[in-house]
Amino acid sequence: MFKTSEAVNQSRVSSETQNLDRQVEYFKELGANPRTIFQEKKSGKNFEDREVSGEGC
Repeated sequence: MFKTSEAVNQSRVSSETQNLDRQVEYFKELGANPRTIFQEKKSGKNFEDREVSGEGC
């Protein structure tokens, strides 16, 4: 369970061949809890089809 004071972080790239590691590491350097970093590898063309779009809301 998340603390109410924790931010939710989303790292995303628009294709399967791109790498999320740099974004995830940056969030960790800023002090983000790894449980609050959501990752997505999918085009943002259709927002309704995105898996992460509703998770953090």
